[in-house]
Amino acid sequence: MAETGLSECQLWSRRRPAYLCEARHLTWALARDLCHHLSLTSIGRMSEDRDHTTIINGAPKGCLLEPFERLKKQLEDLRDSRLGAPIYAEEDPADA
Repeated sequence: MAETGLSECQLWSRRRPAYLCEARHLTWALARDLCHHLSLTSIGRMSEDRDHTTIINGAPKGCLLEPFERLKKQLEDLRDSRLGAPIYAEEDPADA
């Protein structure tokens, strides 16, 4: 688990500090979004025998998309404020 800086033991422990819960939820969300062939029960079994309802509550389906959509909107707003117009505008402002 080098990406999170946590060992596998820490990630799947029964402890519940926020940083561990966030790492678990991210792992479950990735499993749900990227491994469609896995059932919630399978994901739970791979997570030190957690119940499938824990996975449902910890990582709602599609939950990874929302932060990316928010980030995309923030980047578009920043770009528009700096350039004055969207990069991918339908028409070139000089032609108008």
